[in-house]
Amino acid sequence: MTGAVTRSIGRKIRRFVAFVGRLAGQAIRRVVAFLRRAGVRAVSKAGERLRRRGWRDVLRVVAPASVGIALLGLAVWQAMRVLPVKGAPTAPPPAVAVELPSQGVHSTSNGYVLALVLNVKDCSTPVSVFAAIVLPKEYFGFEDSEVTTTVTKALVGIGVDDPTVKMLSIVQSGWQSDRQLLGFPHWQVGFKKSLLVGGTGRAEVLRVDDWLAHPSEVDAWFTAKWLVRRGYGSCWLRLPSLTGGNVPYVAVHAANAIDSVIGPKSGATNTGGSSGGSGTYHVNLPNGSVRTYEESEPTHTDYVDGLVPASVGYVTLVSPMSMIGGESTAPSPGVGVPRWSCGTRPHQSQSDLMKEGEGSEGGLRYFNPPTIGAFSATSSFDCSGVVALSEPGSQSTHDLMLLVIGATISLGGGLILESLLGRGRRRRETAATGDTQGGDAASPQPE
Repeated sequence: MTGAVTRSIGRKIRRFVAFVGRLAGQAIRRVVAFLRRAGVRAVSKAGERLRRRGWRDVLRVVAPASVGIALLGLAVWQAMRVLPVKGAPTAPPPAVAVELPSQGVHSTSNGYVLALVLNVKDCSTPVSVFAAIVLPKEYFGFEDSEVTTTVTKALVGIGVDDPTVKMLSIVQSGWQSDRQLLGFPHWQVGFKKSLLVGGTGRAEVLRVDDWLAHPSEVDAWFTAKWLVRRGYGSCWLRLPSLTGGNVPYVAVHAANAIDSVIGPKSGATNTGGSSGGSGTYHVNLPNGSVRTYEESEPTHTDYVDGLVPASVGYVTLVSPMSMIGGESTAPSPGVGVPRWSCGTRPHQSQSDLMKEGEGSEGGLRYFNPPTIGAFSATSSFDCSGVVALSEPGSQSTHDLMLLVIGATISLGGGLILESLLGRGRRRRETAATGDTQGGDAASPQPE
């Protein structure tokens, strides 16, 4: 009896649950259908309003604002290219040194003349450098008076403390009329002692086979990345040091590389001299600690001597670009072709200059920027400096670009402002139109 009652109650509960489920399903379906119909009606009304009013109202707001934003972005991008002007580079100037087969301790009164011609085409092309090593009669007069070994085939070279330079050629002058001079062999060599001042760079050397004929000049060509971007259509040109600064150190390191790598295979005459040595250096690091560095140079034959100083140096600039007045750190070159000259105090040897340099020891100076100073034996100007150059027509283009940028900013800002103000004005006009129509509907009509 009890089991039958329990089964009857269970059947009734299941029927009730099924009934409630059907009611809930119907309610959910009706709600979904209602929302669908409401959404369709809303979309239809919005579409009808757009069709009735057209896309012009939307475009009146979106189109001007979009164009204005695009114009402002374009103006900012152009301004970032035109307006910034970088200051003059503060890195040490490049140094150019000459290597000669000296058989004595030359001084600045019987050295050589180094004349450089810098051909600058534009701000994006490396500088083309022509170097003329002029050997006056005073140089050979001193050589002949101090001679201990007759040098018939001599090495003459040039070194630059810039590893990015590209050496192109080196030849004895007069090759235009005597083509045999083009047959003299020449080599290139790099030197890398990054912890020493002037210890990294490249050199090119020529074997002169008629040294006893006292050649008057040796010419070299190379390209160098001595241009630094300044601003729109302008750049900085780094003039090299020829008679002071780090020139003695570059000369020593380049000579060591030539003597040890090129000299033994060059076939040049042994000058009878040799050099080598070692040194210990203590460097104060930024964190306060001290690092000990040992530098040694194996003993080798001196085919060239880095201790021959220049008597006079010249740097001439040949370029279609114009100098920007008041921006250069080098002295004014005067009227005509820009040319700077420099020299050292008479009767000073290269070794004297090195001893008077701050922090120097036997021609090897550790690279410690706070202690790098100029040589007191040199004149106040060593041909180095920084010159500001402007490409032809860049100033007028610069002014025109500023005018265009200003006009673009004004136009873009005006479009955005007009879009915002026009939207508010149209809202007010719509509201005023609605009020007018409502007032007309409430007014009594005349009979």
